[in-house]
Amino acid sequence: MQLIKKSALFALVLSSALICGQQVQAAKPSAAPAQETTLEVKAKLDAFAKSYVARANDTLKNNRQNMSVTKQGKGYVARYTEVDASTMTTEIYPGKGPGCEYVGHIVYLEKVYECTGKTISEIGMAWAPEATWVPNFYDLNDDGQLNGSDKDNPKNQQGGAFVVYWSVSAKYDGENSQPGKKVTHVLWAATKDFTNETYMFGGVFVPNSKYNRGNTIDTTMLQNSSRTYRTTGSGVIFMEYTDRADWWRANDQGQYATDPAKGWVLRQTNIGHTLGSAQEGANGFKVNGENKWYMFVDNYGSVASGARYGYNLLEADNLDSENPWSVLKADDYFLTANTKHGGIVSLTKAQYDAIRAADAKASDNADLKAEDVTVDKGSADMDITAKLPKTQQVTLANGYGTAKRDVMWDVSNVDTSKPGEYTVTGTVDTIGANKNHWKWTNAAGESKTDEDDLINSGANANNNWKQTGGFVDNETANKNRTLYSSTAITVTAKVTVTGETEPTDPDLLADFTFDDGDKTFDGGNATGATQGTATLADSKDGKAAKLSKNFWLNVTAKNGDALLKGKNDVTISYDVKPDVSGNTGWTFFAASNATKQEYGQEHYVGVLDKTTGITVERYNNNDGKRDSSGNVSYTKTNADWKHVDIVISGATAKLYIDSKLVAVNNNGQKLTDILGADGGVLQIGKANWSNGEYFSGLLDNLKIWGKALSDDELGVESAKTDYAAALAIPAQITGDLPSTVLGKTVTWSATGDGAKLVAADGKVTQPKSGEKAVKVKLTATIDGVDKAITAESEILNNGGEIASYVKDVDRSDQNGAKYDPLAYNDDRRADSLYVAAKAADGSKWEPLNRSQSILSVKWDGSQSAKLNAQMGSPAFFRAEDGTLGVVSSQNNATGAIYVWDGKGDGATFTNERAITVTDSSIVTNPRIVYDAASKGYKVFWADGLSGEGRMATLSDLTAKATVGETLKADAVAMGVGDVTEGLPAWAGEGQIRAFAVSSSEFDAFYKNYVDLQNTGVKALGGATVENGASAEDVTAAVSGTQATMTYNDGSTKTFNVDWNADDLAAVDTSKAGTHEVKGTVQQTTEAMYNDARADPDIFYNEDDGYYYLTGSTYEIKSTDSTNNQKDSYRSIGLKRAKTINGLKDAAEHIIIKPENGTPGHEDQYPNSFYGWSAFIWAQEFHKINGKWWIVAGFHKGASSANGGWCNNTILIPYTGDEQSIKDGGFLEAENWGEPTVLEGAAFDVTYFEREENGKAQGYWLFPKSAGLYLAKAKMGDGVTPLVDGSLEHIYQVSQQFEYGKYAPTPEDNSEGSDQAIVEAPFMFEHGDYVYIAYAGATVDKYYNTNVMRAAKNADLQDLSSWTTADFPSFDTNDTYTGAYGADEASYERKQAGPGHISLAHDEAGNIVMAYHARPYPEIVVWHCARLRCLFRAIFLPGCNLPVWHRL
Repeated sequence: MQLIKKSALFALVLSSALICGQQVQAAKPSAAPAQETTLEVKAKLDAFAKSYVARANDTLKNNRQNMSVTKQGKGYVARYTEVDASTMTTEIYPGKGPGCEYVGHIVYLEKVYECTGKTISEIGMAWAPEATWVPNFYDLNDDGQLNGSDKDNPKNQQGGAFVVYWSVSAKYDGENSQPGKKVTHVLWAATKDFTNETYMFGGVFVPNSKYNRGNTIDTTMLQNSSRTYRTTGSGVIFMEYTDRADWWRANDQGQYATDPAKGWVLRQTNIGHTLGSAQEGANGFKVNGENKWYMFVDNYGSVASGARYGYNLLEADNLDSENPWSVLKADDYFLTANTKHGGIVSLTKAQYDAIRAADAKASDNADLKAEDVTVDKGSADMDITAKLPKTQQVTLANGYGTAKRDVMWDVSNVDTSKPGEYTVTGTVDTIGANKNHWKWTNAAGESKTDEDDLINSGANANNNWKQTGGFVDNETANKNRTLYSSTAITVTAKVTVTGETEPTDPDLLADFTFDDGDKTFDGGNATGATQGTATLADSKDGKAAKLSKNFWLNVTAKNGDALLKGKNDVTISYDVKPDVSGNTGWTFFAASNATKQEYGQEHYVGVLDKTTGITVERYNNNDGKRDSSGNVSYTKTNADWKHVDIVISGATAKLYIDSKLVAVNNNGQKLTDILGADGGVLQIGKANWSNGEYFSGLLDNLKIWGKALSDDELGVESAKTDYAAALAIPAQITGDLPSTVLGKTVTWSATGDGAKLVAADGKVTQPKSGEKAVKVKLTATIDGVDKAITAESEILNNGGEIASYVKDVDRSDQNGAKYDPLAYNDDRRADSLYVAAKAADGSKWEPLNRSQSILSVKWDGSQSAKLNAQMGSPAFFRAEDGTLGVVSSQNNATGAIYVWDGKGDGATFTNERAITVTDSSIVTNPRIVYDAASKGYKVFWADGLSGEGRMATLSDLTAKATVGETLKADAVAMGVGDVTEGLPAWAGEGQIRAFAVSSSEFDAFYKNYVDLQNTGVKALGGATVENGASAEDVTAAVSGTQATMTYNDGSTKTFNVDWNADDLAAVDTSKAGTHEVKGTVQQTTEAMYNDARADPDIFYNEDDGYYYLTGSTYEIKSTDSTNNQKDSYRSIGLKRAKTINGLKDAAEHIIIKPENGTPGHEDQYPNSFYGWSAFIWAQEFHKINGKWWIVAGFHKGASSANGGWCNNTILIPYTGDEQSIKDGGFLEAENWGEPTVLEGAAFDVTYFEREENGKAQGYWLFPKSAGLYLAKAKMGDGVTPLVDGSLEHIYQVSQQFEYGKYAPTPEDNSEGSDQAIVEAPFMFEHGDYVYIAYAGATVDKYYNTNVMRAAKNADLQDLSSWTTADFPSFDTNDTYTGAYGADEASYERKQAGPGHISLAHDEAGNIVMAYHARPYPEIVVWHCARLRCLFRAIFLPGCNLPVWHRL
């Protein structure tokens, strides 16, 4: 405790009051007052001081009621300040003149209290609270004595308070047998009224492990005369007693007292231990008017014979006797078993009688009916309830007679606007109206309550303690159940509304409320004939039909005719709550007749309504094939009530759930065609499949109209209209402005440089191609809208248009091949972004990027699981900064869009994300506009359900963008205008549109994606020879001259030329003159270079001046239908030639064949290559650290019949000398030495080397687990180039085109399960970048070549250094179409799956690519492994890698 001396200074004036120096003027006296003496003034000061100090405690910031708590180390410090009134003194001093004759000085001490050390922290749960009222708590709590010490306390700290004690799990260092650990204690606090204002925390009431190590919990209190008893514990229960009046303060001293005057003395332990192994949760009480006590204890361990689980009752006649508590032995005591941890409250006789009078069971009061009443048409609800009885007599539970109880009537189902009869329900005021009850589910899955009859044996037995209290017969169980009922008691009455009957709406064919009915149900103009036994149950409003296999309806018109006869337009409406299980779903079934339906011969309209969704089927099949094109469905889990509307009008069916349109289908058969001329049959709850399929659940308010109701009639809320919001003014204008918005005329005016370019009807005259953009300030006036819209924009020049579209895929030829072998309608490859261009002066469209997509949605799970993770109606837009972006729907099937940003090059895109723009619509054909008027984004789309236009504002284009309200808009216009020539026939109808661009935008986009074509050759400079020069001189003069070719993207390339010998010979050097010599550009022959080989490696060896070619050796021709894989991939072959073209016909030498043994070591390795054998895959040759190595995937072990899977990459060294290389030593088997294992991947490993810091640095590139990993190689002359350091992950599969299909077949016609593959990397440097070409997807028709790149000075092992192309650089659509690898006469099929490439420079320095492919469609042999591959070498003109530099 800390003492602080405080003082207060006051000026004292006769007949006036001064507080803190501020004078309050008193009324002026009529005569001068008598002068006060010093003693009188002193007395006044003392009285004032006493009052002041008494109030001071209330005004202190941190007083006893408002302590400050601060963290100190691992604990807490609580502080408060209190004024000590006993230390107050006063003094009087002379003042300084008139108006201040005296100065009073008050001195007192403030005590600062703080509590540290005994800290409570990490409090877990708190439980088992009780409270005991102490009438003189604050007096006793000060010092334990009744001495009136609380009289000076604040009023809320005087008199009595509740002492509250509860169990808690916490670390409490002060009273803890296990310091620093979280254990249980019982804590106490006090409060007058259970508010924070009077709450005071006390501390530990019962410490942990007081008498037995373990939990200290569940304290209960008893008091008898002046003695207090507390019972505590878990596992073991003990009782203590004390005579201290301040019994809650015994923690200060006397927790283990032997004198009850000083503290707590143990009376009894192991209370109730004869009941079982463990007890807790004691709760004691005194019998009213008797010296007898009872105590419940929870028996929660093993149960002794004769005891019960849960509460058992103990009794005591004398709490001060030795071991007073014993188990009650009584035959007339009952309590539901597993009752535990409750409380006991004393009742007055009146309270007891009130509870008994409300204790009535629903099962004893079934089918209560009140007298019928009649009301007039137009009566209000209060008029109806006024006539209904106010009370209902009920039979009380357990034989306690009867009682009259109040009734609360529900008359909401009574329609007093027309005559009719209604059954209303009232709830009787009983305990059961609260619906408190035990609930459980038996082994059969049936919901049960404690009121169900007992089942004493079998899987569904319910006579155990959880349900019944252990009773073995129904009579005893029913008699002794607890005082509540599992359901409310209800009473029904019939209300008749009288008055004139209004005519029935002839369009309302049926109207079933199901409030009553048995054999038949009245449906207005229809009748429902019960099949089975009619069952009704409570609905949201009245009763509902509880349909099942035991109750369904045949529905006809009142005259017996078919209800739907001659109808093509109908509306079906109902409320429904399907069962979770046992429900086939047929709420509605209309068929041409009542006979059993057969697959492929169906004729019906049916509704399958389940908790997982709803489907409307419309079938009119006759040929054995099922046509499901007219069906409409919606999937969403909902086990609660929902409202369903189905509107059928001709071929269109619309499905509404809870007044929201969720699905539409426009391709169905007409009802009259399905049901026939007589209208067929209509069944509610049953379909005629097999022996019957049934709806199971509740159905209510079934209405059938003979017309198609509108959205307004259905109560469907439409999007709001905001004309200004529906108008967008682009910040960059590239076409006409809208002349109308939502049917209202828009009038335009303009000022600024471009004022004359904008007409009043929105027509815009753009600057010509190449001219500068023109700024303009626009004003749009919408007819009928008061406020005009203004914006500042610029009008761009007319550079042309870019068309964006998806692909429609079909099958074409008789062999079952598709013209796109890879894509399928509505799959990810087809639903990607395809583009074509048309220049401003162009007359037709030019498809770009080899007619292949330029952007796809990233792979986001398998096609079957993520049906809509693909583009729908992709389009371009301009961002706020003017760059081009891309937007698409999610397959035109969700309420979200995909958005991509431009990379800044005007042609490529990045940062894919999804933005949900609506939860009330399906987004199709989206477009985004940066609106210059609102300076924000607007997204427009066509609602896929209604076909109407919609829009919303976007705060930005991030995934977390704030989206505005969905509003009406004009439908987004699709199409490319009048000119369609040049567009592919497969450009997706309905998902194509044109985007106007400026000339600079057009050039950037076009040059990036145009298919390269040679446009000419630059003029060659002449060669000069001397007069009389020889023919050799003439040849030498032109031999170094190269041809420079030009291409349509503006690039050039130089080539060597083969000059015509005859032209050279014809040059006459004997006289001056000019001669023309013709030549042929040298190009690598595009052809197959080796059949039945895969994984090519083409390289130039500077050590001998030869080109080499190798590849995985299949050894069986690609057209051999036997395709026996066991003889494949068992050797390494090698070709060499002085030119690349020469490799085509060069002989192949087998340099390693493990099954023949190791050359020179056959004795040690008779059927392996140094212990390695087949399979052998993807060998490459590299010169590293001055030595040549073969890098290849091998199988560890000797050769076997079928070969073994590659399980290691090995390095095979060349052991010959430099001269041997020049002599062709690469082709000699004995020159290849013993391998070394290269750890990292099993096969397809490649090597790359570049200069870093003036030294050569090699890299190993490993494909594994559908990713790429890069590691440095150990460098140095003669060093074996193993991995040096870690493998760094630089890429992981992410693109849809890197996924193929598990076990595809050539004739497959749907997308299958996805399989991710990233393999066969090839790493090279070109220009300013380091590239990696790699193969993706399954090794079949899906196989393709993809490219990624990093700046050549980047950290190649940093994943962020790499950028990946958005589309394959080379795939089946390139080779199969014949654009590359045209068909040879000797092959029946074109080629597919080009991949696993290798690059080399030809003799002129141009890049040549080798790749492998396969025949397509494939020869189907069931046992084939389908890895028959061949490879070709092709020359890529233009910028060497025309489709690879677009990253």
